Amino acid sequence: MPPIKGKMFSYSEDYMVKAYNEVKSGISISAAAKKYNIPYSTLSYKVHESRAAVTNEALSNWFSEISEFSKEKSLESVTRNPKRVFNCDETAFFLNPKGNKVLAVRGNKTVYQKVNADEKECLTVLLTGNAAGDLPPPMIESHGSLLVEVQMISIATIVMI
Repeated sequence: MPPIKGKMFSYSEDYMVKAYNEVKSGISISAAAKKYNIPYSTLSYKVHESRAAVTNEALSNWFSEISEFSKEKSLESVTRNPKRVFNCDETAFFLNPKGNKVLAVRGNKTVYQKVNADEKECLTVLLTGNAAGDLPPPMIESHGSLLVEVQMISIATIVMI
């Protein structure tokens, strides 16, 4: 989604289509944006197709190809077993979040807050789970090195103070 500035513009979807067509026919993005009262960044984003153009047809084709591949390689049984269907995602946990809140273990008597700490210092966590609900231990990375000996703390024990 394009960045939102402070000012809100009022335009219709019809104007967006007209502006888009004029840009495709040769008029500049800024001229079309002014003519139809559409933010430059919004029209530019639409014209350059910065976001993924996923259609129902493309999605259906992808599933068909995967299904054919599974049949060719005799892998259909793999997706029927929920213990063999995995998903993973990584996220960053900032050690010095903006504001006055500090990440701490619930019930801790002493909570420290770093002063002049690097705002961008974080732990990268890779979480994995399967369709059966099994969750292996997460992989935690700090400063480019994998932290192996990490005491696992339940999410329920962490609170924002």
